[in-house]
Amino acid sequence: MFNVISVRGHHLFADDLIEKSIALDLGAHKGEFSAWITDRFGCVCHAVEAVPVLYQAIPPSPRVSLYNYAITAHDGPVEIYISDNPEANSIYPGSTRTECQTQTVEGITLCSLMRRLGLEKIDLLKIDIEGAEIALFDSTSNDVLSRIRQITVEFHDFIPELGIQNDVKRTKLRLQSLGFYCIEWSRTNTDVLFINRHASSTSWIDYLFAKYVLRYVFGIGRMLKRQLKKSN
Repeated sequence: MFNVISVRGHHLFADDLIEKSIALDLGAHKGEFSAWITDRFGCVCHAVEAVPVLYQAIPPSPRVSLYNYAITAHDGPVEIYISDNPEANSIYPGSTRTECQTQTVEGITLCSLMRRLGLEKIDLLKIDIEGAEIALFDSTSNDVLSRIRQITVEFHDFIPELGIQNDVKRTKLRLQSLGFYCIEWSRTNTDVLFINRHASSTSWIDYLFAKYVLRYVFGIGRMLKRQLKKSN
């Protein structure tokens, strides 16, 4: 059976994660996702957070390595726009809508990051980088993407100022052409799971069950929870 779980709004396939797995958490915030993954599976996680104050707030863990980088299309210094919403900081001006300051941080591509960390493959890649996800995919080769077992990503095409709606469609088609299953767990693209069918134990039947049955069951569950909260 397709064993899927949700961690801080990101669905992922749990059966492909074991103690020897390597996870990469891009947009780690205060390390909540990294901590949950390493506690549950005992795996190693590399957590990357661009905003210095959030990076410094991530609690130390023997299984989590921390890096203060911004994921960009090119290596080099980049300005990040700091929002009064700690989950809406971005390297793109105007996308946060409530910027109050800027800070310069080291920018790095996914390919450069993997080389720096000595990673040949990634078992789980989580991406929540406030609009920079298109630059990440566009600057990453097909060969590197094919060495990732699963990718859970929040696309930010719901922000009109970014204008990435067509880019999101193009990116999804590209990953599918490389052999990734694509499952949208939300009505928008804020929770999309890509599973590499060449590297995962996920079968075609698992994929169909998740895409056309399970996600609707989860959606009904979310609606019921919201209704219960309102009634209380």
